Amino acid sequence: DDYSYAEEAAHLLGPPPDFFQGYGRVDLSSMVDATRDMFVEYTNITSGGTVEYHVSASSSASKPLTVTLVWYDRPTTAYADTQLINDLDLLVTGPGGQEYWGNNVVNGDELNTVEKVSIAESLSGNFTVRVHAY
Repeated sequence: DDYSYAEEAAHLLGPPPDFFQGYGRVDLSSMVDATRDMFVEYTNITSGGTVEYHVSASSSASKPLTVTLVWYDRPTTAYADTQLINDLDLLVTGPGGQEYWGNNVVNGDELNTVEKVSIAESLSGNFTVRVHAY
């Protein structure tokens, strides 16, 4: 059936993100671990505004600290100079002041409505998550 084909095809894809699949399809069973902390926030942000969150992480965690920002943006015209109507940027600052930009694009990704930071190394301490709207 189609479902089993989709399951088999999912294993043929390379690691995301790439130009073929973007970040890929959502597999909640591999994403959500009920024994770990998860935070979901729905908020409004105005142009020029910044929303800030504070997250504490332990170095004993076996999985990376992952922060994902997703928003819906209305379509732009075919030949527009910019692809986003609403440009948001994700910046995570580590306990030592290290900066981790969404999608590894320093000073902000201007093309995508999904931005992700994944910090693989085991860092312990307080992280600041900032979302800025342009």
